[in-house]
Amino acid sequence: AGGLGYALSGPGLAPTRLNVVSVRAAADAADPSLEAPTLAALASQAHVRAAWGDVGVTGAFSTGGAPALRATGQLTSLPPYAYSNDAVTLTSGRLPSSDGAHEVVITARAASSLGFVVPNEALGATVTFSDSAPKPVPLSMTVVGIASDASLQPGVIALAPYSIMTQHWTNVATNNGWKSGEFSTITLLADSDATVDALRDRVEALGFQAHTTGDQLRALEQLLGRLRVALLGLSVVALLLACVGIANTMYTAVLERTREIGILKAVGARSRDVMLLFVTEAAVIGVAGGILGAAVAAGLSRTGNSIVDSVVPPVAGIAAEVFRPDVVVTMVAVGVAVLLSVGSGLLPAVRAAAQDPMKALHHE
Repeated sequence: AGGLGYALSGPGLAPTRLNVVSVRAAADAADPSLEAPTLAALASQAHVRAAWGDVGVTGAFSTGGAPALRATGQLTSLPPYAYSNDAVTLTSGRLPSSDGAHEVVITARAASSLGFVVPNEALGATVTFSDSAPKPVPLSMTVVGIASDASLQPGVIALAPYSIMTQHWTNVATNNGWKSGEFSTITLLADSDATVDALRDRVEALGFQAHTTGDQLRALEQLLGRLRVALLGLSVVALLLACVGIANTMYTAVLERTREIGILKAVGARSRDVMLLFVTEAAVIGVAGGILGAAVAAGLSRTGNSIVDSVVPPVAGIAAEVFRPDVVVTMVAVGVAVLLSVGSGLLPAVRAAAQDPMKALHHE
């Protein structure tokens, strides 16, 4: 499992992602939402380069066609335009052109639910979002981008510009008499990675829950560490069982080919020739098993990454490639498989080489 480190050091991780502090209301707060005055107070803290709230509204999109097709889920806000470039992974299209543009990015799954056979067909279509409030406020937008489902939090089906979302929430709240804050979380962008931890501590001292991208990555790394230990234990057990199986197979082969060994020796084969024959067979088993195991491991790594990406929300926009096959490691693994196979077949090979030709020829 080396994909996480590769993702962190690779070009796909923007530097600003590591400077993010996510803020939530205190765990025991009666109202988990956050208000605009709280955003202003946090934005005034030292070493805060930028601050914005995260707005989310649950509802459904429709295209107005017949029969009516709907995509149900959460519409959330993009960061302010200046900081939205790396907010989501697009499979096609583009991000909204400004904070006030009536444009939206939807997921491929949402496009399918709206009746588009190919997600790209949704680009340019006008969709209407109706929130699930008792008195909904319709919001019409043009689809300009298709987002990867894996790059968004579970349940999120669309992203709209920041100003559009804050204004829409205000309209819905006014229409329904809501008094709670509009933000589910507040995002603070520290001015450097050297100040991000201090900013988190200062926010926590004010009574909020706060965590950084580094906190999330460290927690994920700890989880992967436990997973590596578990996989290592399983690998050791599997290797021991494989060694026993190879040794048993080779012993059986020696017994079944006793007369053949006698004939070989009778026609002039030396003991070391017989031993080399069985050692070679063990090596071939090791090579075949190593290559097959490497192929299976590569397939399982792809499946494992898909499962992890579907279960664990992306951290800092990274869909972590947790299981990343390495050519050198694969070659070493095949080599170890051959060595273990030869070692397991060595004793049966020695036994075969020590066979007495006369007794072997009379073996039934």
